[in-house]
Amino acid sequence: MFSFQISSQHFKIWYSILIFSLLLIFDYLIVHLIGLENTENFRWILLIINFFIFLFLIIFNPFFIFCLILFVLPFSRKIFNFEINVVTFNPYTMGIILLSFYSLYCIFFKGFRYDFDLIDLIITLICISFFISTILADNVIDAGFLAFHAIFIPVVSYFVIKTLINNDFEYKQAILFFIVSISIFGLFALFEYLKTHQRVFVLSVPPISAATFLSVGILYLVYSKWYKNFLGLIGLLISFIGFIVTFSRIYTLTLIFSPIFYKFFKNGKAFFLILFFFLFSFLFTIYITYNPDVININEKQCLKIRSKERTIKRLLNVNFYKCNLYGRAILYKAGIYNFFKKPLFGVGLYRGRTKGLPVITQHNFHVEWLEFGGIFGYLLYISLFILFFKKYSSFVYDNFIVINLLIIFIVLCNSFTNGFMHGKMPYVSFIMMGFTAARYKIIKF
Repeated sequence: MFSFQISSQHFKIWYSILIFSLLLIFDYLIVHLIGLENTENFRWILLIINFFIFLFLIIFNPFFIFCLILFVLPFSRKIFNFEINVVTFNPYTMGIILLSFYSLYCIFFKGFRYDFDLIDLIITLICISFFISTILADNVIDAGFLAFHAIFIPVVSYFVIKTLINNDFEYKQAILFFIVSISIFGLFALFEYLKTHQRVFVLSVPPISAATFLSVGILYLVYSKWYKNFLGLIGLLISFIGFIVTFSRIYTLTLIFSPIFYKFFKNGKAFFLILFFFLFSFLFTIYITYNPDVININEKQCLKIRSKERTIKRLLNVNFYKCNLYGRAILYKAGIYNFFKKPLFGVGLYRGRTKGLPVITQHNFHVEWLEFGGIFGYLLYISLFILFFKKYSSFVYDNFIVINLLIIFIVLCNSFTNGFMHGKMPYVSFIMMGFTAARYKIIKF
């Protein structure tokens, strides 16, 4: 009887992998090779086919399908990605939405523990606040499209992870799926660099988002000490090489200083560090916004070196740092100006242009939360992270919680000069928050 249960479990796993892989291959062939996605009717047909297959897989083997969906996250933008009105569908967004309904079923009918707390309340209020911002935006469609990825899907990810992971085995299995995926993603980054010898767009993922993923792999493998395993060491080397070719300045600096941050967190000082970081970054943002001339560089100098910014010189040339900071000061001022136009709920997320350059972020989370969400959105986001670090900073005896907090902190450090409300920064942040809440549930109950 015992052997039958083992073989039955193996059958479920391999059968799930087979069907999931065939679905991805089918979607890739349809969307990228045949090109029939250009008609909206066909998109709906494709959506319905995927919906029923995902639904079957989730009913058949829910937790393992969650692991597979998490696995495809770094690749989802390239494999299968199409839009219907304001909604973008890919294996991750579709899978995580369906899993959210399954999670509700587990909570109400299967007795899964969730423990709705103050952090969940603030996340809910963030969703409500930015929904209002979207409704009041000048371009509701555009704002809704961006909010779908910057807020809705990340929040749903948090909810699903907090609900579905209920023991140590499930936690480690889900994390391992994510790390293996990131390591493979790093391999694609290396191949892309060998082709272009420039800062890489990995499978259509922009460099800063690629660096966000790869940072997770590096930090988890190093500080969990899984790199001591041979496969873990290979994964770490691939992730590190892939990270290097993204030429991400802030992530590079924060990874260098991560041992210091890690020691602070292990000593229970995460809450004080995040408070200091928010205060310092806010004061610096205000100062540089209204005093850009202290950077001692001008726009003409920046135009001369901008063409070389996709090479490794962006890490080594001080003028690149000055130019980017000068350009960001201009964006900050534009963002704060927009905040004062709609100070309560902000202007909503948007895509625009500043000095002829396309803008989907103001490259600073303070400015973004103020501009996009107004004073309500800003205070809610700041409160979320402060309370989150306050609640979990005392769990220094659980290394996984410490690593999760470290990852979130490093993403926020990057978001200080690169923005938070775009790319994969909100995805990774809320996923790590979900893993932290799940880990807390495992420890407590």
